[in-house]
Amino acid sequence: MDFILFMESLILAQNERWRHGLGMQVERSRLRDSGEGVSNA
Repeated sequence: MDFILFMESLILAQNERWRHGLGMQVERSRLRDSGEGVSNA
């Protein structure tokens, strides 16, 4: 039983990291499309 809980916690943690990374990717895309925060120097 402990192994199942351990695996579940790993999966949930990975899911949170993935969602966080996806959110950052969406934010970068939004900033790029709007022209904010982009330096072409």
